[in-house]
Amino acid sequence: MNAVVEKSKWLIHLLAVLAMFLASGCMDEPLDYVEVKRLDEPVSEAELQSLLRIVHALPEGRLPRFLEVFQPVPEWNRSRNLPVNELLEEQRQLLERRWSIDAMAESLQGNRILRRVLRRERMTLKQFVSLALAVGVAMARSTLREDQDLDAILQKGEIALKRLRRDTRPYSSLTKAGMYYVAQQARWLTRVYRARYLKMVPDANVQLVRSHWPELAKVFPEPFTTNPLDAISDPLEERGVPFKELAETGSDDNLRWSPSRAIVGSDVPDSQMADRSAAGEGAGPAPQAPHPAGDGRPGA
Repeated sequence: MNAVVEKSKWLIHLLAVLAMFLASGCMDEPLDYVEVKRLDEPVSEAELQSLLRIVHALPEGRLPRFLEVFQPVPEWNRSRNLPVNELLEEQRQLLERRWSIDAMAESLQGNRILRRVLRRERMTLKQFVSLALAVGVAMARSTLREDQDLDAILQKGEIALKRLRRDTRPYSSLTKAGMYYVAQQARWLTRVYRARYLKMVPDANVQLVRSHWPELAKVFPEPFTTNPLDAISDPLEERGVPFKELAETGSDDNLRWSPSRAIVGSDVPDSQMADRSAAGEGAGPAPQAPHPAGDGRPGA
């Protein structure tokens, strides 16, 4: 009799453990397709609808917070003692982690509701993250203007970053002007990363998200529904300025002034010009350059 009772208890325990495994999804059948979506791959209509079904099944009806790829430009504290090139590398590694599918999927491991929804849709966390990222970046790409040339941004950015990669000066040793210059040049790293990934988006994906924009804009976070380059752009830096310091001529930050080496003028001011200036009179019209004979002007 005791043997029968013990056997019954063992069977009940076994059934309870089995039920727990089934409830947690540990005995789900393996997925036939586990490849992740690349940014340069076209997203099909069926994949987009699958993504929307997943999002609509979540309590908030929006994507969970994990797509934080559009990071702000670097802002380094003045007390940072690392060399400029090491600070730049530190920022680069941060951006790499933000664009990592593995890191994004890892951040969602604790979201049980999402994992349960994904099991019904027969999709892994990495597949979900990669699909959402492909759609989100396509949305961001669709907001760019025609004058925002991604190739030009990449080319100019690499030139600026190449100089910073060779800069071994401790950041804290720079003057305020030097820190400002380095910080402005370091902004190119953020621009380059955004431009690099935006450039990967196929035109087909841009057309797809535009055709579903009202629905997508409700479930994707704001960074994907607004122009990703406007907030970090600098028209003077990107399009050029009339006068710019060249690398071979040095920087004003390195100029040193000494009273003993200053050149002081000794000419006496023109008293007539000084009187006219004090009276508020102008210096008169500027003389016109003579026209060379036979230059094609009437009467020449």
